[in-house]
Amino acid sequence: MAELERADAVDLGSRLKAARRAAGLTQPQLVEGFISVTYISRIERGERRPGPDLLEQLCHKLNVSARSIISGFDAIDTRQLELELEYAELSLSTGDADTALTAAVRLASTQAVAADSAMLARATLLRADALAALGETTDAVTTYEECLRAHPSGAHWPSAAIALSRLLREVGDLRRSAAVAEGALERLASTELHGGEEAIRLSVTLAATLYELGEVGRSVLLCQQAISSADELGSDRARAAAYWNSSVIEAEAGNIDRALELARTALVLLEGRDDTRSLARLCTQLGEILLRTDPADVDTAIAYLERAAEDYRWGNASEAERLHNQVTLARARYLAGDVASAIETATAVVDTVQDLPFVSAAAAILLGQTSFAAGRQDEARTHYLRAIHEVTSVGADRQAVQLWFDLASLLDEAGMTADANDAYRRAAASSGYSSRPNPFLTAKVRQSRSESPTP
Repeated sequence: MAELERADAVDLGSRLKAARRAAGLTQPQLVEGFISVTYISRIERGERRPGPDLLEQLCHKLNVSARSIISGFDAIDTRQLELELEYAELSLSTGDADTALTAAVRLASTQAVAADSAMLARATLLRADALAALGETTDAVTTYEECLRAHPSGAHWPSAAIALSRLLREVGDLRRSAAVAEGALERLASTELHGGEEAIRLSVTLAATLYELGEVGRSVLLCQQAISSADELGSDRARAAAYWNSSVIEAEAGNIDRALELARTALVLLEGRDDTRSLARLCTQLGEILLRTDPADVDTAIAYLERAAEDYRWGNASEAERLHNQVTLARARYLAGDVASAIETATAVVDTVQDLPFVSAAAAILLGQTSFAAGRQDEARTHYLRAIHEVTSVGADRQAVQLWFDLASLLDEAGMTADANDAYRRAAASSGYSSRPNPFLTAKVRQSRSESPTP
């Protein structure tokens, strides 16, 4: 118990003495049966420091917490702080990230929380989650790393590792994303959590990143193992995560029917849980898959995407998750012929997005398409050049290669031949990846529900 080793022996002895007197016990009454009166006298004078087991025995007889003896804060103080932390976590879960962040910073600065490793880990993780929800990506990454470094044991570090790996994947830092997940799995292997729910969630998080890196075989194997482990464990949360990530990979491989089956199974498993954020992410995924069916089920996709958008409005989603949903919704509306709404949504994303090159590029591509279709070639060129800039900022991975192929086709159509040839070269230079047909480039847009706007 590190806190016990750091505690001042005189202060600790004084607090034990005060607790004994408050309990109405003499020294012989307190120590009867396990240590001598002489020894407790020396502890109370600060000449000896009790070990963790002895301290727990003494505190049990005194009906006080060991934490209150070590830190000097009574049980009422610490319980009040725990309630404040729970309230801050609830604020984040209902979408009030600003309140959650303010509370997390304040609580972590209090002496009682700083002295309690479990509460400090919770406060640090809450701060990271709030920063991610506010779109402060760099600070969120740093804080997740702080949580993993400063609190390497306890109940919260696997959640920090999963969130950090996912966030790094969202911003395109795939190698670091994979390294975080792999490192966490290695740590879990030597703990009692090995093979449990957190290990399964970490496995599928790693699988999603490996797929983006082009390591398809390993990714598929991890998902298969995760499904088997989750079914054996019987955890709905773990099973949902395993089926969900397998759905993503099946969709990317072009196995749309299988992807829909897995995603819908995951949705059923999540429906009864109080996990609005996961439901919103899964509904976004379902919307994306439905847009890739032949023919695309646009109306059902929009229903799922709008449901997700509403859940994100009230949940603790990251800025990356919300904006990804909005870009996909804009694309779906474009396919449905609602061009005005598509432009409005995509423009809002472009005006908001920071440090999310894939999201920014996708929104810019859609705006380029709508501008070109409306005969505004210069405007289309501006949007396409922004997309080129964004994709250039990330490395060669599956998602980047797909965007290069999409851009090349659209640039060619727009008469930007030199840029199109360069985009084709960039895509082709990334060996080991292949593109898939993009429904947003090949599908016929429905008759517009209103006249195409001229923004």
